[in-house]
Amino acid sequence: MKWNRVDLFSRGQAALAFVGFFGISMCFLNAPVSADFPESKATPSPTTATARPTPAATPSPAPTTTPVTTPTPTGIPTAAPTAIPASVGSPGPTQMPIPGAPLVFEAYALDFSRAARLEPPIDPQVFVQDPTSGAGTGPQQISHAAGLRNAGIADPAGALAYDAGGGSLGFTLGEWFAAQGGASIVHLSGGSDRVTVSLRHLIAFGVYSLFEVTYASDGPIARPLDGNGNSSGFTATVAGTATVIVDSPRVLTGSDAIVLVYHSDATDHGLAAGTPGSDAHVQLIARVVPLPPS
Repeated sequence: MKWNRVDLFSRGQAALAFVGFFGISMCFLNAPVSADFPESKATPSPTTATARPTPAATPSPAPTTTPVTTPTPTGIPTAAPTAIPASVGSPGPTQMPIPGAPLVFEAYALDFSRAARLEPPIDPQVFVQDPTSGAGTGPQQISHAAGLRNAGIADPAGALAYDAGGGSLGFTLGEWFAAQGGASIVHLSGGSDRVTVSLRHLIAFGVYSLFEVTYASDGPIARPLDGNGNSSGFTATVAGTATVIVDSPRVLTGSDAIVLVYHSDATDHGLAAGTPGSDAHVQLIARVVPLPPS
């Protein structure tokens, strides 16, 4: 199933912190947390990059997640989001604002887990090996193969990352969660915005795209940041950096967020993002802080 335009959230009454992702048909964000998540079962640590992925002879327990007791979140709250403090960061290098960038990106796993009230945080679109886990459906209705579970932020940094089908993504959790970035917005004449995004610690030569999520009274709306997908995609440098300037066809407000999608199939999908957990994975998210009147 491909993302095109879709409802990214559920309409639950809980005021959840923002998270989300989408595409035009982003079913993975408005899916309920499923029973596939055995909250109390001890699970082994995932395979690390120092050895070929094989089931551990004596698996050590992985962090457990706390069941959701409030109305099922979609990963994005129904209320307009607030600014993320610069002190809130993702694992890996200390999260710091990019100079001159008032908007700060954070790990999508943190934002999603905060909204879903999961502790410790997990990434709903990236997986690690777990020989005790059966095939099932994760918290965003993403079906995964047997022997996998959602990656946890508390998992070893050297653990190898996999897609929902069990294919290696070619990097470790430490590399995935290390991504950082910031963005600045300048209002243009004619009711549009120029967004400059600076990113670092991305996957080297990774194919990415920027999407925007708008919170509307009847649910969130997702679209490429440039409105048509022609200029919102890019490839990271060998050093894992990127600076992208995108003109948004509308003025971004406090009801919006900017999301960074990694395409593990090395393909820019334009208006769509791809299949969540399979060939598209949200890595970072930044909430928009409204600019003061000029």
